[in-house]
Amino acid sequence: MHLSALRALEFDRIVEAVTSVALTPMGAERLQGLAPATEAHAVAHQLAATSETARYLSANGPIPLRASGDLPQVFAALLGMLNSCASGVSVVNIDNGFGAASIASLINHL
Repeated sequence: MHLSALRALEFDRIVEAVTSVALTPMGAERLQGLAPATEAHAVAHQLAATSETARYLSANGPIPLRASGDLPQVFAALLGMLNSCASGVSVVNIDNGFGAASIASLINHL
């Protein structure tokens, strides 16, 4: 998007307003990097996600999320722990049932 269009839309003020309501330091950092989407499909997808979230929040109220300022260090420590797994150790995300089943099948066939 053209810089003149962003200035006309006062996009910097929008980013500042959204960043001011961030609940975590990492969230504020991500919000400061916002950029407008220009592809129609991406815009439609983001609009649908935003609409769904707005409906959920209006029905259930705000989500009480708070995080300490050392969250990046905690994530770095967790990533280091995962990267240092010994050979033969597998780490699977909690919602990756297929991945867990694949690993279990591989172990069964050893």
